[in-house]
Amino acid sequence: MDGVPTAFFRHLCDTLYSNGLSEAEKLSGQLGQLALIAYCHRTVYQAVVEDGFERSGHLLYCRSRHVLYGWEEIEAVPKKFVRHVL
Repeated sequence: MDGVPTAFFRHLCDTLYSNGLSEAEKLSGQLGQLALIAYCHRTVYQAVVEDGFERSGHLLYCRSRHVLYGWEEIEAVPKKFVRHVL
């Protein structure tokens, strides 16, 4: 797979679900490294909305299961890593 362009691997990591990334990170080479980076940063945002206003929310890192609750912490996370908003 040495001849496969990096852009293909990046796109693949962008489209894989978390389960696919967890398996791909076990692979050797460039794909495994990119999958590990993508999976470490993969996040899910979940919020409670009542009467059109966001009442509470948190951000969950898929790989480490680490949760952020503070608005400042959540805003500091690059939005390109958020894969699902619930």
